[in-house]
Amino acid sequence: MSFMGKTQTVRRTAHSGCRASAGASSGGGSVLTPELRTAVEEFLQEHKVVLFMKGNRQFPQCGFSNTCVQILNMVQVPYETVNILENETLRAGMKEYSSWPTFPQIYIDGEFIGGCDIAIELYQSGELKELVEKALVS
Repeated sequence: MSFMGKTQTVRRTAHSGCRASAGASSGGGSVLTPELRTAVEEFLQEHKVVLFMKGNRQFPQCGFSNTCVQILNMVQVPYETVNILENETLRAGMKEYSSWPTFPQIYIDGEFIGGCDIAIELYQSGELKELVEKALVS
Protein backbone atom coordinates (compact mmCIF):
# COMPACT_ATOMS: atom_id res chain seq x y z
CA MET A 1 0.00 0.00 0.00
CA SER A 2 1.33 3.45 -0.85
CA PHE A 3 2.15 6.16 1.66
CA MET A 4 -1.01 8.01 0.63
CA GLY A 5 -3.03 4.84 1.10
CA LYS A 6 -1.65 4.32 4.60
CA THR A 7 -2.18 7.92 5.63
CA GLN A 8 -5.70 7.62 4.25
CA THR A 9 -6.20 4.63 6.56
CA VAL A 10 -4.91 6.63 9.54
CA ARG A 11 -7.13 9.58 8.56
CA ARG A 12 -10.19 7.36 8.00
CA THR A 13 -9.66 5.66 11.35
CA ALA A 14 -9.25 9.05 13.03
CA HIS A 15 -12.38 10.36 11.32
CA SER A 16 -14.54 7.40 12.34
CA GLY A 17 -13.17 7.69 15.87
CA CYS A 18 -14.28 11.32 15.91
CA ARG A 19 -17.96 10.35 15.91
CA ALA A 20 -17.44 7.67 18.52
CA SER A 21 -15.54 9.93 20.89
CA ALA A 22 -17.28 13.26 20.30
CA GLY A 23 -19.19 13.07 23.55
CA ALA A 24 -16.31 11.53 25.44
CA SER A 25 -13.90 14.37 24.68
CA SER A 26 -15.88 16.84 26.76
CA GLY A 27 -15.96 14.38 29.65
CA GLY A 28 -12.23 13.70 29.64
CA GLY A 29 -12.48 10.55 27.53
CA SER A 30 -9.76 9.37 25.19
CA VAL A 31 -9.76 10.31 21.53
CA LEU A 32 -7.11 7.67 20.92
CA THR A 33 -9.39 4.76 20.08
CA PRO A 34 -7.93 1.25 19.83
CA GLU A 35 -8.43 1.45 16.04
CA LEU A 36 -6.53 4.73 15.76
CA ARG A 37 -3.75 3.44 18.02
CA THR A 38 -3.39 0.34 15.84
CA ALA A 39 -3.36 2.39 12.62
CA VAL A 40 -0.67 4.71 14.02
CA GLU A 41 1.45 1.81 15.30
CA GLU A 42 1.26 0.03 11.93
CA PHE A 43 2.21 3.23 10.11
CA LEU A 44 5.18 3.77 12.43
CA GLN A 45 6.32 0.16 11.91
CA GLU A 46 6.27 0.60 8.13
CA HIS A 47 8.31 3.81 8.10
CA LYS A 48 11.62 4.21 9.92
CA VAL A 49 11.37 8.00 10.28
CA VAL A 50 8.04 9.83 10.56
CA LEU A 51 7.38 13.50 11.20
CA PHE A 52 3.89 14.43 12.40
CA MET A 53 3.75 18.10 11.55
CA LYS A 54 1.68 21.11 10.60
CA GLY A 55 1.67 21.04 6.81
CA ASN A 56 3.90 18.78 4.73
CA ARG A 57 7.54 18.69 3.71
CA GLN A 58 6.88 20.85 0.62
CA PHE A 59 4.77 23.38 2.55
CA PRO A 60 5.40 23.41 6.30
CA GLN A 61 2.80 25.57 8.00
CA CYS A 62 4.74 26.58 11.10
CA GLY A 63 8.33 27.52 11.82
CA PHE A 64 8.95 24.55 14.11
CA SER A 65 7.71 22.08 11.49
CA ASN A 66 9.89 23.80 8.89
CA THR A 67 12.92 23.49 11.17
CA CYS A 68 12.33 19.75 11.60
CA VAL A 69 11.96 19.29 7.83
CA GLN A 70 15.25 21.14 7.28
CA ILE A 71 17.02 19.04 9.91
CA LEU A 72 15.78 15.76 8.43
CA ASN A 73 16.79 16.98 4.97
CA MET A 74 20.30 17.82 6.24
CA VAL A 75 20.61 14.34 7.77
CA GLN A 76 19.66 13.04 4.29
CA VAL A 77 17.28 10.41 5.59
CA PRO A 78 14.18 9.05 3.88
CA TYR A 79 11.20 10.12 5.97
CA GLU A 80 7.44 10.40 5.80
CA THR A 81 5.35 13.35 6.93
CA VAL A 82 1.80 13.39 8.23
CA ASN A 83 -0.12 16.67 8.19
CA ILE A 84 -1.95 16.77 11.52
CA LEU A 85 -3.91 19.85 10.46
CA GLU A 86 -6.02 17.68 8.15
CA ASN A 87 -7.77 15.86 10.99
CA GLU A 88 -8.52 17.13 14.50
CA THR A 89 -9.02 13.62 15.90
CA LEU A 90 -5.63 12.51 14.57
CA ARG A 91 -4.01 15.62 16.06
CA ALA A 92 -5.60 15.04 19.48
CA GLY A 93 -4.91 11.31 19.28
CA MET A 94 -1.21 11.86 18.56
CA LYS A 95 -0.93 14.11 21.60
CA GLU A 96 -2.30 11.23 23.69
CA TYR A 97 -0.19 8.62 21.91
CA SER A 98 3.06 10.47 22.58
CA SER A 99 2.05 12.16 25.86
CA TRP A 100 3.50 15.27 24.20
CA PRO A 101 1.27 18.35 23.80
CA THR A 102 2.83 20.02 20.77
CA PHE A 103 3.83 19.46 17.16
CA PRO A 104 5.96 18.62 15.31
CA GLN A 105 6.65 15.13 16.67
CA ILE A 106 9.47 12.97 15.31
CA TYR A 107 9.41 9.18 15.51
CA ILE A 108 12.43 7.03 14.67
CA ASP A 109 12.07 3.26 14.45
CA GLY A 110 8.62 3.51 16.05
CA GLU A 111 9.87 5.45 19.07
CA PHE A 112 8.86 9.01 19.89
CA ILE A 113 12.00 11.16 19.87
CA GLY A 114 10.58 14.59 20.63
CA GLY A 115 9.74 17.91 19.09
CA CYS A 116 11.68 20.68 17.44
CA ASP A 117 13.94 21.65 20.37
CA ILE A 118 14.99 18.06 20.94
CA ALA A 119 15.56 17.54 17.20
CA ILE A 120 17.86 20.58 17.14
CA GLU A 121 19.84 19.31 20.15
CA LEU A 122 20.16 15.80 18.71
CA TYR A 123 21.19 17.17 15.31
CA GLN A 124 23.83 19.48 16.78
CA SER A 125 25.31 16.71 18.93
CA GLY A 126 25.34 14.20 16.06
CA GLU A 127 23.02 11.85 17.93
CA LEU A 128 20.18 12.26 15.44
CA LYS A 129 22.31 10.91 12.59
CA GLU A 130 23.33 7.97 14.79
CA LEU A 131 19.71 7.18 15.71
CA VAL A 132 18.65 7.31 12.07
CA GLU A 133 21.54 5.17 10.85
CA LYS A 134 20.80 2.58 13.54
CA ALA A 135 17.10 2.54 12.59
CA LEU A 136 17.81 2.13 8.89
CA VAL A 137 19.84 -1.05 9.45
CA SER A 138 17.39 -2.61 11.91
